[in-house]
Amino acid sequence: MTLMPSLLKAQDIESVIKADPLQVSGSVTNSNIWTKSTNPDKDVDYSLYISGGVNLDFWNLVKVPLTFAYTNRELTKACTSPFNRLSLTPQYKWVKAYIGYGSMSFSNYTMQGREFLGGGIELTPDGPWRFMAFGGRMQKAVEATEYTEASYKMRGGGFLIGYKAKYATVSVNAIKVKDVDDSLPYMPGDSSYVSPRDNIASSISVEAHPLESMTIAGEFALSLLNRNCDADTTSNERIFDNSGDVVRYRAGKCSISQRIPIGSVGFSYERVEPNYTTLGTFYNTDDFERISLNMNLQFGKVIQFGGDVGYQRDNLGNQDVNTNSQIAFSANLSVRPIEKLNIGFNASNTQEYVHVRDIIEKITQTNEYQNLDTLSYTEMSLSLSSNISYQIGSSDDGLPQSLSGAFSYQRASHDQEHYTRFVSNELFNANAAYSMRHVPTKISATLSVNWNNTKMPESSSDVYTSTLTLSTPIARLVSLSSSVGYSIVKGSIESNVLNARLSATCSFLSHHNVNFNVSCVNNSSDVAKQKTQLSANLTYTYSFSCALKRNDKHLSFKTEF
Repeated sequence: MTLMPSLLKAQDIESVIKADPLQVSGSVTNSNIWTKSTNPDKDVDYSLYISGGVNLDFWNLVKVPLTFAYTNRELTKACTSPFNRLSLTPQYKWVKAYIGYGSMSFSNYTMQGREFLGGGIELTPDGPWRFMAFGGRMQKAVEATEYTEASYKMRGGGFLIGYKAKYATVSVNAIKVKDVDDSLPYMPGDSSYVSPRDNIASSISVEAHPLESMTIAGEFALSLLNRNCDADTTSNERIFDNSGDVVRYRAGKCSISQRIPIGSVGFSYERVEPNYTTLGTFYNTDDFERISLNMNLQFGKVIQFGGDVGYQRDNLGNQDVNTNSQIAFSANLSVRPIEKLNIGFNASNTQEYVHVRDIIEKITQTNEYQNLDTLSYTEMSLSLSSNISYQIGSSDDGLPQSLSGAFSYQRASHDQEHYTRFVSNELFNANAAYSMRHVPTKISATLSVNWNNTKMPESSSDVYTSTLTLSTPIARLVSLSSSVGYSIVKGSIESNVLNARLSATCSFLSHHNVNFNVSCVNNSSDVAKQKTQLSANLTYTYSFSCALKRNDKHLSFKTEF
């Protein structure tokens, strides 16, 4: 037994010696878009998008992925420079580094998916310990415009330490984030002035398994926020500036689950104080207390059910005039009575952030890069959906077909800061589709109809859309597809939208792919002249790989270009 560690180490060294010294793979994509609008008549507009990546692998030990992106377009109306970014995540066994743009997730209460520009490290050895740390710029300075509110450059850093024992796992994390108060050129009395902030947030989480079939988990978080650490004030504190408007927020949750023969059942409790804020996340859901029971059940191969139900209330600090309380629930049901029929239902009244895509933008979009600036999320308070699909025939018959339908309803409650378009709205959507595929010729077709209804506090609109899509291969190398959609918009402004697309994809020599598509959108309304927008997109993708191969005692260079 005492020889085992040495033996394993020797085997690891031997595998490294026999491994290829270097393997390289990557791809580059160039997309060129030309657009022209006939009303008003404009010159042809050109957009360029270039992106790619290279992956370096040394002896199967050190992995260095490199990515980049560039465009000559301004992604937002307030943006003043093209989009350029670089990200490196080299890895050596259980050591992973983050260089350039990266993101880490510690906890929903501290750091969750917030992007930073700087460096980080993640250590996940085979033993019980785990360590993560990062530091860098978390936000660029943005001056106030007619579209956006001013925001300071934000810098921060943090760490996470975790230990996993046989029956329990413990994790502690903390972040420190602060606005750089001299990153905005404010003048005395400036009406656009916003206060710089300083934040420290930390949490501890525990997960225990007292029994093999039981799990007990909990987390407690504390966030200290200085909402106005003005540059004129002085503080001797190096870690946290406590000279301004300092508030303390707390949040926590706990849960217990038990496995049973047909699934699992459990109990959970969560409480987040009013105005809970951590600068390590983009959005903070606060001021609520929730107690719930949850279950996940499976009855043979026919029925699967999962959900939770409980009591939720807000206004925990009695700061608001009204207090809202409700029976909070979320449930999903999947039924498969026969092999070819699937039915699903989903319902939830728990608060969650959802990106709501405007149906008008969707039916009038001419290329995939047109609406890249879509960081607008709305908090939904009720979501209902159902779907059904039925398979007709099979591939063995040479003509497989399917029928499908779906319905969804969403009600918005609160909005993202500075984005109030979908506040207190109700969104309905229903669609039905028929699709078929002729196996011998590989020709496929889909016919779909869609209804979308948006109810706003002061208006409502209905959009009816029908779409026909066809695709077929040509000479094995080229795949051709086309679609025609017609939409009728009824509301405060009535319009008809015709959207036609034609695309061709060609792959050759294993490493080259060319895609060309043309689209035409014609939009006519009762209050404006008819408008036609034309767009052409030519995209070329090149992939490559090469390696320094080890053949016995000799090295050879192999390429695939």
